Amino acid sequence: MVCRILPLPSALVTALLLLAVAGLALCPEPAHADIKIPETGDKKKDKKFFIFPKKDDEEKKEDDEGNPVVPERIPQPYPGKSVAVRGVPTRILLRAATNSTRQVEFLIRQEPRYGKLEGPIAVDGSAEAIVTYTAFQGRTEVRDAFKFAVRLPGEQVSLSVPVEI
Repeated sequence: MVCRILPLPSALVTALLLLAVAGLALCPEPAHADIKIPETGDKKKDKKFFIFPKKDDEEKKEDDEGNPVVPERIPQPYPGKSVAVRGVPTRILLRAATNSTRQVEFLIRQEPRYGKLEGPIAVDGSAEAIVTYTAFQGRTEVRDAFKFAVRLPGEQVSLSVPVEI
């Protein structure tokens, strides 16, 4: 088998390549005037291209008394960390961020492998809940974890986040 070493490109070829690459970076983006929307001939249909859809009527900017109203969003859970002693029940606080005044539901989505959970018990009037974790006796693992998600009653469930123990 014969190996050949290819010769290096000449200075002229290198300069041309650099100019071509630099020229691509200098090409301007098309202006908005270059973008054409096809006309259908029907003025009503053509006008709809420029009308943005209205938001739901449910999302009011103010309530009946003139106070600002913020639409409810899906609550977001906070990931957590805790320390536990094998065989001793440990209380772990679960938290969520929400702009709702309704009680947040906490859902255990993945149980811990090396212990058991009891709860969650919601803390009234807040976006917090408490679970009790007890590590199994005789296990040598030093780390465990579980995942939880949150939601408002009857609403969409958030993504799951881990709690490391």
